[in-house]
Amino acid sequence: MPEYPPSPKALPGFLQRQGRAFLLALGFLTRLGPAMPATNREMALACAYYPAAGAVLGTVLILPPALGLFAGQPWVQAWLYVLLSAWLTRALHLDGLADLLDALGSGKSGDAFQAVLKDSRMGAFGCAGLILALAGQVTLAAACLQHGRLAPLLCAPVFGRCLPILLAAVAPPNPKASLGALLAAAPKAPALFIAVAGLGASLFRLAPTGAFVAISLAILCLWKLRQIALAQNGYNGDFCGFAVVAGEAALLLATGAIA
Repeated sequence: MPEYPPSPKALPGFLQRQGRAFLLALGFLTRLGPAMPATNREMALACAYYPAAGAVLGTVLILPPALGLFAGQPWVQAWLYVLLSAWLTRALHLDGLADLLDALGSGKSGDAFQAVLKDSRMGAFGCAGLILALAGQVTLAAACLQHGRLAPLLCAPVFGRCLPILLAAVAPPNPKASLGALLAAAPKAPALFIAVAGLGASLFRLAPTGAFVAISLAILCLWKLRQIALAQNGYNGDFCGFAVVAGEAALLLATGAIA
């Protein structure tokens, strides 16, 4: 991994690598970035920029209500927000949420649990979880929009994408999980710094009670995912998808329903 901080001579190359890493993160997590070939080392470096990719995504998602599209109709604006989020992320994180819920609902463990995670078919637990998650996203986004709060809708994608980095710091990856291996190989200090900075920036405008609720829910989510990872041979990308969706919901709940 590159030197942190870089020497003055190495600074131009360092900045070029960081810019490429950001674009790789944006292209991997959303449709907003270019598709580029990359090595595993480059993709590991890109993991640190997941919160930054979330910031770009959040900015795009709030453009319709910020520009007055469907003004006075918060439920329509909320539905459009969730629809755009799912399309721009290719439903990547929602797929992870459904897969993990199916695996947990199967009652299996070890390699059998991991096999359910990799199964492309959706079961009853995944379907129910997906419906509840989407309904919750629309409801919570509408609650924010009814009060004219766009900042939480921008910050939720940032907050959610900090959690996979924190999960990688506290839980072991599955040996066969490609995303888990990449997160484990990401430069720890910069990645954690960016994740903590992302959390702080997301919570900056929240009331103290709301910030406490959001952080508490995030910690609870990470603790539970860590327990599952320890019991089921490590985490993979589906765990990260679940963490992103749960993190977004935690921030919107703390803002729209409580703060």
